[in-house]
Amino acid sequence: MTRLVAGLEQLMRRVPYPSDGVTFLNDPRQLLGIGLAAETVGGKLPAFGEWLRRTVDDPRFRSADARLDLIR
Repeated sequence: MTRLVAGLEQLMRRVPYPSDGVTFLNDPRQLLGIGLAAETVGGKLPAFGEWLRRTVDDPRFRSADARLDLIR
């Protein structure tokens, strides 16, 4: 749990929408896994769930994949 929280804290410090477009937001498997991690650490790191909701609700989130829309 400690490592998971530390990893998610690092993820929150990264730019979720980099200029090169390479982001976990474009990979349904990663996005689903990170969403599940947010549920797992909710009591220890509530800020992560809030950050993830803001990130996927951002107008820059563009999806050409129906699976990403469902996960979102």
